[in-house]
Amino acid sequence: MHKQILQSTTIGFINKFTAAVASFILLPLLLKKLGTETYGIWMTIISTVGILGFLDLGIGATLINFISTHTDRLVIARYIKTAYLIQFYFVGAVLLLFVGGFFLST
Repeated sequence: MHKQILQSTTIGFINKFTAAVASFILLPLLLKKLGTETYGIWMTIISTVGILGFLDLGIGATLINFISTHTDRLVIARYIKTAYLIQFYFVGAVLLLFVGGFFLST
């Protein structure tokens, strides 16, 4: 068990380090290629998508806990479908707010 934890932690650090190095290499190149204004728009879109990943309202953790304690595949499948629908509706509502705010501000 400890070996798996150490291995997962090591892989996680390698993944984060690789992403950081890629960012340090790619971001200056993108800024030069896209220009200041287009780069700002691109960063806004990327940041919004990243934030939406954290706005799952705890559904992911709850779903993992549910799956770990139940064995009936049909019940688990129903809960997964429900979790996806809730997330879809929530993200849709947030996107509608963003779009509405954009058009109201112009």
